[in-house]
Amino acid sequence: MPIFSMIINRLYILVIMGIFIFIPCNPVFSSDSVSVMGEVYRGEDRGIDSLEQELKSPQEIRNAPVIEIAQDTLKSQRAAMSDDSVPNQIGFARQIESLSELSLFKQLLNWYKIQDGGYSATIIISSPGAKALRVGIIVNKLPQETEFRFFELENETSDLFPVLVTGEQINFLLQVNKTADPDHPDSQTYWSPTVPGDNIGIEIYIPPDIEPENVEMAIPFLSHIFASPFISNSESSIMKSYGDSDPCHNDATCYSSWQSMRKAVAKMVYTQSGYSYLCTGTLLNDTDPNTDKPYFITANHCISTQTVASSLETHWFFESAWCNASTRNANYSIKSGGATLLWTKGRTTSSLDSNQDVSFLELNNSPPAGVFYSGWNASIEPGTVTGIHHPAGDWKKISFGDQGGYYQCYDTYGDSFNCNPSSTGSFLEVVWSDGGTEGGSSGSGIFQNYSYLVGVLFGGSGGPCGGTDKYSKFGAAYSAGNLSQWLNPAPCTYSISPSSGSFTSGGGSKSVSVTASSSSCSWTTSENLSWVSISPTSGTGSRSVTVSVNPNTGSARSGSGTIAGYPYNISQTGTTLQTAFILTRTTPNRTITSGSDEKVYGTSTPNEIILESGAKAELINFLGQNTIEIQSISDLFTVSRSGAVVTFEGSDETVLKIPATKGPQTITFSDRAPLTLSIYQGQVMLDDQEITLTPASINR
Repeated sequence: MPIFSMIINRLYILVIMGIFIFIPCNPVFSSDSVSVMGEVYRGEDRGIDSLEQELKSPQEIRNAPVIEIAQDTLKSQRAAMSDDSVPNQIGFARQIESLSELSLFKQLLNWYKIQDGGYSATIIISSPGAKALRVGIIVNKLPQETEFRFFELENETSDLFPVLVTGEQINFLLQVNKTADPDHPDSQTYWSPTVPGDNIGIEIYIPPDIEPENVEMAIPFLSHIFASPFISNSESSIMKSYGDSDPCHNDATCYSSWQSMRKAVAKMVYTQSGYSYLCTGTLLNDTDPNTDKPYFITANHCISTQTVASSLETHWFFESAWCNASTRNANYSIKSGGATLLWTKGRTTSSLDSNQDVSFLELNNSPPAGVFYSGWNASIEPGTVTGIHHPAGDWKKISFGDQGGYYQCYDTYGDSFNCNPSSTGSFLEVVWSDGGTEGGSSGSGIFQNYSYLVGVLFGGSGGPCGGTDKYSKFGAAYSAGNLSQWLNPAPCTYSISPSSGSFTSGGGSKSVSVTASSSSCSWTTSENLSWVSISPTSGTGSRSVTVSVNPNTGSARSGSGTIAGYPYNISQTGTTLQTAFILTRTTPNRTITSGSDEKVYGTSTPNEIILESGAKAELINFLGQNTIEIQSISDLFTVSRSGAVVTFEGSDETVLKIPATKGPQTITFSDRAPLTLSIYQGQVMLDDQEITLTPASINR
């Protein structure tokens, strides 16, 4: 077979050069015929909508310091963009010298005490000529309760701003960055939401119980965005918005059969080292009907590290209100908060069938209600294919094509790559018959049967419409990345050990091991017994739980709780006397040892009983005169009578039950001689004082 080779540029676009630019990938294919249908997300946002979105102290804007970056720096940065190695770019990095150090930033902030007792400070940063801005924040110390409100001054998109972000969210993203990419220079930078215009306002609020000195941060960079991701911008030299893609593209809103899949596609804005870019991604469904996890797929050449994933913003319903309309969809919504990078695989220079260009993420914040979770198929069926994407950052477009076979693709030099036909290759060629792709389309999905995503856009050749593109096969990524663990997880299974526990009357705790089939499998515990507690009440993965049982002053008891869906059987001994023996003339004396529960049957002759501390005894048929010695070290006894039995109960669990109407019984306390009690015909005497037989305390 002759080797077909082509050199093409990646799906980043530079209008200056009039070329496409793309990137390779690393797939592995799946022999499984696995597929999942999509579903509409009807839930509500899991964000921070309970907090006030509006500015805490809008009147202070007029007093806020304004930091403006010099125009000469802007010109030099813009000139550098003529380098055609810059991918899919809509913004470049600029330094903010006056805010680059903690001490400088702190000096510029003016904190005001507001009505609720908290403090508010506002700062405005200006980069003349920008269509939008986002700032890079370095944090040294930031209380979780801090609230940031990023706002625009021109009020062009008042329905979208201000955007509220908490200190907890910022700290979370920075910690994720440091854990995943500890050596990455950008891991300590939080990138704010993108705000339209050449000014960005930042209000910082802390509640009453926090002092301003607890906020230590700096803003050493911003991303100067010269092509608005929000609205049409005819002056942009690289990326534009409404109507700025090639007119040969089809308005996705015009195709009602693809309405659901269209709602799964989002325009992406992300930042790396201050440079901002556009791509397209797709929301994917999983097989768990009990979750709405926002899994999201795009290209590796768009997002390949956690630090970049943390900067991700997704634009939903960025499309026309109706077919070929110039009015934007009223449901247009932007979600910031970044994403967690679950798996990624990018290009290599080796001609391997396993090369891919896919990144699989989970969005940190829920998408808006009404979006669609796309179905997917690990196998590609014969027939036509459809692409849905945001070419040149434009409103959503749709393209139609035919399959051109499978390929292996690999890097050659610069931003070029070669592709060779291969029956086992991990790329699908698409030959466009109507529409095509442009820069900004990178990472978008290719679909079949109005239902399934089967590939992710890598790159191609030809003009904006027509020509061919290469898509990373979803099935290859599904296999190589073991995406089934998220998208099609095996049912969770559990076991517990041991499955039962026996406890003494004194109660106590025991540990039970829960073994789960996956670290993501969640479980709960419960108990319906007032004398039992199981903690924790829920968990994830394999771990131990603790079963605690209260002391038992009554008879033996049993019951069960539930741990990870399995019964845990519990039994506990009681304080009921367990052993019986008879005193005879040949054994006139008996010592009842500590911890024993015994029934003692007496005779008509005198008997002597010794009760050790902590022992329990019930004296039955003591007809004659008897002597009982209590060796308790307790300082307190409770005396009560029930019928013909008087009970002495010590605080050290010593219990003595003796007849109240038989022969005279004399009780002595060995550690407090000569203190004695006598019981005869229902009368209880302490030495020469009578004790009333109602619950009372005897201090020895």
